[in-house]
Amino acid sequence: MSPLTTIKRHVCLLSVLTVAALAMFFGLFFGLNYPEIVRHGWPITLCTILDSHIDQRFCCQEDCHCKDAPSGALACSSVVSQIDQFNPPQCAADPSSCPATSGVCNGGLYLCCGECCSTCSSCSTSCFSTGNGGQSCSTSCTSYSCFCTCCSSTMRSFCSYTCPVCYTDVFTVTYKTYGGQTVNSTLRLDMDQDNGKATHYLDEHRVGSVSMCYYNRRTSARSVLFNVGFTTWKWGVTAAFGFLPILAILCYFIFICCCAPCVSCCHAANDSHDRNPGKTIKTGTTKGKKDAVMTGPQSSSRRHPSPQVPMLDNKGVAVPVAHHEVDDGENR
Repeated sequence: MSPLTTIKRHVCLLSVLTVAALAMFFGLFFGLNYPEIVRHGWPITLCTILDSHIDQRFCCQEDCHCKDAPSGALACSSVVSQIDQFNPPQCAADPSSCPATSGVCNGGLYLCCGECCSTCSSCSTSCFSTGNGGQSCSTSCTSYSCFCTCCSSTMRSFCSYTCPVCYTDVFTVTYKTYGGQTVNSTLRLDMDQDNGKATHYLDEHRVGSVSMCYYNRRTSARSVLFNVGFTTWKWGVTAAFGFLPILAILCYFIFICCCAPCVSCCHAANDSHDRNPGKTIKTGTTKGKKDAVMTGPQSSSRRHPSPQVPMLDNKGVAVPVAHHEVDDGENR
């Protein structure tokens, strides 16, 4: 695979991951954190508690399963709407006058209970250099489910419902704005099913007491809160699923820009060495021979041959002898 093709693949992957991470981050930030940031800037004032009490209500929950509800079961929406019209203290005093707060109902929703899928496979081939101009390729395949269709479904989902009692603290307060205007407002705090928490909070803000509060000056309803602090779990969710993916993409980008070119250069150098395995050894051997010839013990005799004694015949005349230069290195 060419370097240009590799770079294009990394750029496309980074682009897709960046768009997905940014979309998740901004969705979480504006959905969970931005409203808290806005409330944190509300003006502070003093609220006098004029009235306080605990409201009780039924808060129904449904748990639906992928099977048919019994024939004649009422729709869950009708059952919940009917229960919401009753007051929990009234039902506690006279249970016969209230509907059942638990039972079975018809969800009325289409649910797919089972899928039938085919099996598809996806294969990819990767090649790498083996030296001497050769290549080695391998193919890997993975199987996955495809062409899925619903082969089991229901239009009358079986749902079980329960309607426990939930509690809400209700405060009527009065306060003055920065402009000197006196405003009366109602504050409702949902405590879910925690009656103890609702009672404790009510004891902390008794009628006639004065507490610090924050008001929204941008609305005519003048919303008011006793606390505008940040919620830990909301910022934790944004950090885990919004900020960390962006940080991971940034690290991947740094690796591609800085580390990947160095790794490619090292691979290229190794491939070049594998294609020419004998050059270094040949050069070293030749140099060794040359050094042996130039520094051997017979080098001086080659440059300065020793004089030879002439041979004489019977009459005392010198006989000419042919001179042959012998390579002592080769004879050895």
